[in-house]
Amino acid sequence: MASLREIQRSFAAALRDPAVTCAVLPPANLGVYRNNGAITFREALGQTFPVLRRRTGDDYFRQLSTHYRERFPPRSGDLHWTGRDFAVFLDDYLAGSEYQWLADLARVEWACAESSVAAERVTPPSHSSAWRLACNRRCGRCLRRSRSSASGSPIRPLTRRLWINPKGQSRG
Repeated sequence: MASLREIQRSFAAALRDPAVTCAVLPPANLGVYRNNGAITFREALGQTFPVLRRRTGDDYFRQLSTHYRERFPPRSGDLHWTGRDFAVFLDDYLAGSEYQWLADLARVEWACAESSVAAERVTPPSHSSAWRLACNRRCGRCLRRSRSSASGSPIRPLTRRLWINPKGQSRG
């Protein structure tokens, strides 16, 4: 009889690879878990990168999420870390295309997500929403003035405009 740990490991491996056998019977039932995992991953990514999601549209964002998850599978139960390598993935995946600027946009949004998490760690829960809003506003002001991202990579002017005005509306 397999130990609980062995069953859990086989279950996790079978979620990532349909060819792996698992104690869950019938094996078709794993499809429910795989689907839920994919949806949860995509939604977590969409929450972290809302401007990028709006810019690409849901269908293309779903495709990006699927390819990203294949290359960078989740390593933690904390959904915040889902997007940690998204900009790196987009740099490689979109290299040489006219959409390479999406990686810059992902860097900006990841920096904002990180600042929000940092704010929650040092701010009492009753003030965290206001603090997060202030961090995001400050991030926007910094972006308006900056010529590079927090990682030191240059941010293209188009990326700066898209993040500041995510819906593409005229400010006139």
